[in-house]
Amino acid sequence: MKLTSEIIQNNIEKLEVAKKDFKILDDYYKETDQEKLRDIYNEGRNYGLISYLLFIDFIRETEKNKQQVFYNKKIKITEFREVLIENAADQSVKKILQSKNKVSFTKLLNSQRWILYSGNRPRRGGVRHVDNFVSSAPIIANFCIQNEIEIEDNSRISDSYRTPLHSIDLSIKKEIELTNDLVGFMFDSLSKQNYDFRKINVENICKFIHIEIKRKMTEIEAGESVKLIEGADYYSALSFGKTYTVKSKDIGSGRLNVTIENDLGFARSYPYRIFETVSNLRNSALDELLYDL
Repeated sequence: MKLTSEIIQNNIEKLEVAKKDFKILDDYYKETDQEKLRDIYNEGRNYGLISYLLFIDFIRETEKNKQQVFYNKKIKITEFREVLIENAADQSVKKILQSKNKVSFTKLLNSQRWILYSGNRPRRGGVRHVDNFVSSAPIIANFCIQNEIEIEDNSRISDSYRTPLHSIDLSIKKEIELTNDLVGFMFDSLSKQNYDFRKINVENICKFIHIEIKRKMTEIEAGESVKLIEGADYYSALSFGKTYTVKSKDIGSGRLNVTIENDLGFARSYPYRIFETVSNLRNSALDELLYDL
């Protein structure tokens, strides 16, 4: 196959859009403190944003290694060799790379030696090379794109150039907002009570909060009717405004999921956040009516 720039350019564009939709991604992109980065990463992972977080990590590592995720200008062979040599760990591999041009690099890329120098196959005596190419992955991919190099095994190119970032379910924004609002409300309320947090048992507090919130989350029964209020553009076989019957429920990845029979007649599990119970909608409508009176 010949690598093209379509996937990496689309991934860059998708990330820029996602950063505008999800502040957590923009925060992760701009943050430099390692401890804060770990906290944001763990939070984002829980919301299913892992592929975007990893792509940001890839961009950060690329810039650290003085490369570009996408090169607009032609990469000179001298620049290409210098980057490969600088980022290779083994002196023997550095020496081999000194004479590489487009033709000889293509042969190396498609050879068994690439596997050996990538550390994916042991040398004599069972000792493996470290990966001599991983730190040069961006310029390698761009060099292949610009020179239309035929790649026999595309797994030798960074995944960022081969796999499109998935589309994000925008209803996750509501999940993030509600979660942050609840946490903020809890701590604001507790702070007003002047509790001495240094004297509590944090493990028991977390356990009791987890149990109580989980109990409140699962206050929906089999046979209850739910109406789709968003997500029709993201989830197939569902119709906006249509009512479905809950068959079962479970909590996975920290969120409530309900199993319903979709428009194709298949029982499938969906996040509850894209629905609202008919009883809640009815009560909301009644409240608005009474308010108007």
